[in-house]
Amino acid sequence: MDADDARDVALRDDTRWRRLVTDPVAGHLVARSGSAHRIPDPMKAAVRARNRVRRFPGCATQAKHTDTHHVAPSPRGRTDPTDLAPGCHGHHRVKTHSGWRCETRPDGSILRTGPLGTRHITYPWNCADPGY
Repeated sequence: MDADDARDVALRDDTRWRRLVTDPVAGHLVARSGSAHRIPDPMKAAVRARNRVRRFPGCATQAKHTDTHHVAPSPRGRTDPTDLAPGCHGHHRVKTHSGWRCETRPDGSILRTGPLGTRHITYPWNCADPGY
């Protein structure tokens, strides 16, 4: 990788950094930072219970079969339930790398705007409506 490619990767919105500490003499890894974006298991469970299905437009996969992702990409996205939604790796990559813009709204809905300007709104599961 040349310097221009390294700068391109380093400056992308979705780049994640880890601190690696090496022994200055031997060169072997001494320590490394943990993931700054790890979502605690109880929070994942709450997000999946609130949503029941994946929150990408047109997808009805049950949330229990998904990963939990930030709606707003890191570092902008907060690791709290208001900015988390269930999703698969494929849709997460689509959201992050193909021009989708996403935002959570006060009512729990997620507004996703596709690369061509199409807008899609998904809503969390309505516990009061068993037929929802």
